[in-house]
Amino acid sequence: MRLSYILFLFAVFSVVIPLITSIFYIRLLNIDMKILAALMLITTMVEGISFYLVKTELNYFWLQHIYTPLECICWMGIFFSWLRDKKIRTIITILCTGFILYCILNMLGHDNLKTTNDLPATLACLLFVGLCCFTLIYFQRKNKGLASIGYYYWIIAGLLLASAGSLAFFAFYRGMFSYPLYITHLVLNVISYGLYTIGIIWLGRRTSSGV
Repeated sequence: MRLSYILFLFAVFSVVIPLITSIFYIRLLNIDMKILAALMLITTMVEGISFYLVKTELNYFWLQHIYTPLECICWMGIFFSWLRDKKIRTIITILCTGFILYCILNMLGHDNLKTTNDLPATLACLLFVGLCCFTLIYFQRKNKGLASIGYYYWIIAGLLLASAGSLAFFAFYRGMFSYPLYITHLVLNVISYGLYTIGIIWLGRRTSSGV
């Protein structure tokens, strides 16, 4: 068995780690982390079905087209719960709505359910990177230091790492598929799931201790 295939399997199914952790702490989690738990559940189902379709040589691209807007909705909901400013929330709502409409039009027009959704995935990465950077600056100014933002930091760090690392992979996927970029994409996804897990544990233990 090739090392890359082993890495692929580990990257695909490592999402169950934050999922199981969130289920364990589910009663202690805030609404934002419950949304993250729902996203991890969706991701686990999509990864499992995609793996089966790949093994049976069936089309799995349609799942990507469905997953990308769902992922966007979940992350926008999380950022919406963090950023309480009305203007910021309005911008988030507009961005989320606009992106979902683009995904639908992209499916019906430029792409279809039998091709990859690399364009929406690239835009999603750009959107998440921008939101992560903005939120870190927002919390730093509000709390006067990143050390005080707690579990937010781990979740934002995980999303920022995964999105920034996957940006080049999706951007060049169709015209110039790169094996090193693919491996980087897999590794960073695994690390991001680890960071999500740390954030969930941090919040769960802090809530249970009443701090």
